[in-house]
Amino acid sequence: MGEDFKLRIDATINRQFHDGVAEPHNPSEFLLKLLGRAENNLIDTKPNPALISKGVAQLQVSERRQMVQSIFINIEAAATEIAAAYRKACAQIGMNPGAIRVYVVGGRLQKDLQPRSDVDFYITLDDELQGFDLLVSDVHQESEEITEKKMRALKEFTSDLELITKKYYFFSSVSDKSVDRLDLHGWGRSEKDARQEWMQESRSSNTKRLAVLVHKG
Repeated sequence: MGEDFKLRIDATINRQFHDGVAEPHNPSEFLLKLLGRAENNLIDTKPNPALISKGVAQLQVSERRQMVQSIFINIEAAATEIAAAYRKACAQIGMNPGAIRVYVVGGRLQKDLQPRSDVDFYITLDDELQGFDLLVSDVHQESEEITEKKMRALKEFTSDLELITKKYYFFSSVSDKSVDRLDLHGWGRSEKDARQEWMQESRSSNTKRLAVLVHKG
């Protein structure tokens, strides 16, 4: 391994992050530049890394790079479909979440590629009470009838999400297919709260690259 990933990110990239968030004019091009700075790390941090030989790990990392590159090339189209599927599910039960934003978050902004690296997405809303995040987090108590309706709508959204994953993601012949290629970390959290948390984290640690906005609508 060469120098740390964060040291290979040039100022033109870092300057676009404000309080941990970047809103590039061309998200695909921006994320591909970040990917270009990432080296291949053959050490798998998942369980039982010793069970993966160096040769297999190298092949998996190379395939993951192709997968991530394919995702980033189509990132705006994929994010638009994710947002549309989310809004459709909300509309089925009369919810209006306002503006839906889709971000890329996590390791692809911070780390080198590993054999089972994926791409993490995060959805935020103007009004989280009109979405599914509180339901998934199990912190919001509602009537049984409303909860059942939300669960049915959420199930349909996750089905649509699987179809979007299959449409845009590269599936290899040797990689572990049980590992998600699309990992959703935010299921419709308040945009204001998410931004506040990212700002605080970016100011209190060395982590400056926390989220890249890829869709708003």
